[in-house]
Amino acid sequence: MFAIAHNSILRDSLAGILQLGPERVFDEYRPPPFTGNLVVGVEDLRDANLRFAVRYFLANVEKSIYLFIVKQEWSENDEKFFDDLVKTEYRRAHDLNQVAIDRVNKLPDNEWKTDRLEQLNDWRTIPAINYSLLTLNDNLKNQIDGLAKIRACAISDDEDQLTSKPPVLHWTADPLEGEIQFIAQLNFPLSGPDDSTFREICRLLKPRFESCYEWTGGILLTSDPVRLHVQRFSDTQIEFAARICVDELEGDEADRPMRFIWPYLAVSLKQAVQILSEHPHLQYSISFVPFGSIFFKDSEIEARVFDATVFCSTALKYDKVGFRVADAVHHVDIKHIFPDGTYSSLSRLLSMNPPSPKFSRPDSVNDSISPSFISEPPTPGGLVAPHNRGRRVSFGTIKLMSDTQSAPEIPILNGNDDGGVKTVDAFIDKMLQQTMDQLAV
Repeated sequence: MFAIAHNSILRDSLAGILQLGPERVFDEYRPPPFTGNLVVGVEDLRDANLRFAVRYFLANVEKSIYLFIVKQEWSENDEKFFDDLVKTEYRRAHDLNQVAIDRVNKLPDNEWKTDRLEQLNDWRTIPAINYSLLTLNDNLKNQIDGLAKIRACAISDDEDQLTSKPPVLHWTADPLEGEIQFIAQLNFPLSGPDDSTFREICRLLKPRFESCYEWTGGILLTSDPVRLHVQRFSDTQIEFAARICVDELEGDEADRPMRFIWPYLAVSLKQAVQILSEHPHLQYSISFVPFGSIFFKDSEIEARVFDATVFCSTALKYDKVGFRVADAVHHVDIKHIFPDGTYSSLSRLLSMNPPSPKFSRPDSVNDSISPSFISEPPTPGGLVAPHNRGRRVSFGTIKLMSDTQSAPEIPILNGNDDGGVKTVDAFIDKMLQQTMDQLAV
């Protein structure tokens, strides 16, 4: 059981009466750590916590959980107001669903359209949620126990051990120069899954990648040359962002970087969709967000959000996708997003598999592996520092203006007793000093 209340006095009262620890009491609505009964303490029935809680229950209506609304005192107008609030949220859910159906119905016939319509129609009917209006008093716990048995469920030990620090040194807010990014978003019109479900999605992805760094807000996964950043940005959005540095690729690889990215995005979406299918009323949509001028015909466009069904249906029918910004029409470079052609259906996309996580490449690119692809020991926090690849950076050249030709020196690693260079660092320092001396002449 969890409790929510904006008012600190009311929140403390609920925690004390219901005997809840601080990890189960919140001041604002958030996806609970796991599915359970929810107590919302309010002074005003217009409290936003109440609306979000009702939406959470609409998305989890098949579960045997109760919503308890606790107030100091209730009037007939209060009870009617809350009944109307619940009806309003049901109507909102129906309207959002109908808008989505109407939009998809306008698309050309294909498997993307058929599958999405079937999914939306399954979500049209939402059964009644379980809720009770209770008064704050010392007998509140017994009342709740009588209506819905409180199940003792501990917070996961694994969750307690996770750091709260995101991998800021390994993942920047925006792609770096030379990188491209492609995002797949899961958007939840009612409410997203609880934390335990989100963590399950993250952890099922770990065996698919060479290294990972997990924190309370998500997970960063790496399989050279692709990095996948999975994060929950709000209670209604989960984002899978895949990046690759094009400067690290060569030849055909650099021309078609999405061939590396799609297998990893596909397996990530597949795991998420499979987990979400266990929650039949947890409605969602998928969006694609290409990030990088390589994905657009006009170089001034950097990013754009597209509904996945609309995007792929349009690309299949017309082999192009356009969008309007102000009065100008811009187009997506379909061949850079789908180098092997647009996927005929979501199931076809999700059937892709990345290479096994031992330094192999996708089937669509060169399978030859350099002997230098050797596993490195993990660094603290679970991240592995890759040493097999590096960005090609040119610092220019310096020509030494010397009258005499000398043989190139070789760094001496083991040292000697004649004053020679003993380390690579010392050798580099010596070479830099020689260069500066020559330039100073």
